[in-house]
Amino acid sequence: GGRLHGGALQGASLPDGDLLVLDARGTVARIDPGADPGHERLILDLRDRVFRNREAGALAIAIHPRFGAAGSPGTRSFFLYYVATRDAERSQRVERISRFELQDDPAAVRASERILIEQLHVDQHSSSSPNKLNQHYGGGLRFGPDAYIYIGVGGAGAGDEIEHALRQPG
Repeated sequence: GGRLHGGALQGASLPDGDLLVLDARGTVARIDPGADPGHERLILDLRDRVFRNREAGALAIAIHPRFGAAGSPGTRSFFLYYVATRDAERSQRVERISRFELQDDPAAVRASERILIEQLHVDQHSSSSPNKLNQHYGGGLRFGPDAYIYIGVGGAGAGDEIEHALRQPG
């Protein structure tokens, strides 16, 4: 039995044929497709940072397009899109895009995190939130042929939530 049991999975292929597999709880494992099942190697564990519910969690993974190219920027970089918490009560959530450097030591991978984008998530159902808009989480993260990263984010909610929220005082 492996360590990947946290729900939805997304994967990204490395140039050597191995896969980096992200589960919704916030773990990333490196898997050799030719190896016996259950022999994945945990390379990153962000479960203490990731906010997980029905839609939220670790949402997407992408490998830098120049991964493995000698002397090129991004030669060991991969990117994650995940929902994180910024406070001890886990009530303030942010959508985050981060870059990590693939290394042999999981602690070093975790320490290599560089936050590129952080967007406050607003919740109309939270009594402590100053914001009144309920968003839905997305989860697309891909590099285009132009080597730019493209991010698919969630919708703003059902019906007229945006217009209604914008008209509310405060």
